[in-house]
Amino acid sequence: MAKSKEQKILGTLKRFESDIDNKFATSLVNDFLQLSQVLELLKESDRRAFHAFYALVEKNLELELIVEERGQRISKLQRGQTQPKGTGPKSLDSFKKQEEKSARKDYSGQNLSGQDMQKADIFNAIFKNSILREVNFRACKGGLGNFENADLSGANFTGSKLDKANFRGANLQGAIFKSAKIAGANFEGANIEGAIFEGSNHKLAKGLNLAEE
Repeated sequence: MAKSKEQKILGTLKRFESDIDNKFATSLVNDFLQLSQVLELLKESDRRAFHAFYALVEKNLELELIVEERGQRISKLQRGQTQPKGTGPKSLDSFKKQEEKSARKDYSGQNLSGQDMQKADIFNAIFKNSILREVNFRACKGGLGNFENADLSGANFTGSKLDKANFRGANLQGAIFKSAKIAGANFEGANIEGAIFEGSNHKLAKGLNLAEE
């Protein structure tokens, strides 16, 4: 029987198993500063290794985000922190089905300017082509969110989790990303004039070429 792609990759990894210090390797990947330094080093010394390492970390991060968000929702259900009686799912199975059905909130093309969405759970939500001027997104959970071509001028994402979010072509003039988590987020083609990224991990985002702070 032919080996699957995953089996072949595992076989390749086993060849180097004796050379790896798992504790040290884990500390490198989990530490934002060390991870940034490793990526910078590979970028300058070995482009193939840089791309391979980036892709693996990116894929792992995406899986961790999905598992974390689903785990939090199921935990709330088990603690009874659900919707009002009679409106929520009656079991874990029905909860999972409901989550699959409504897992991606779609606000495409809507005008939500000035809205207060502080601490909102907008994980994997779609805001494509939406008008979101000066929206308060402080401390929201927006990982994997799609803000492509949205008008986010003056929006405030301070302290938000936006890993792997898509801001391609978005208008981010004057937007605030202070202390935001934006690893793997895509800012290609976005207008970031006057935007603030102080305290964020912007070096791990795509399409951001900011002056050194």
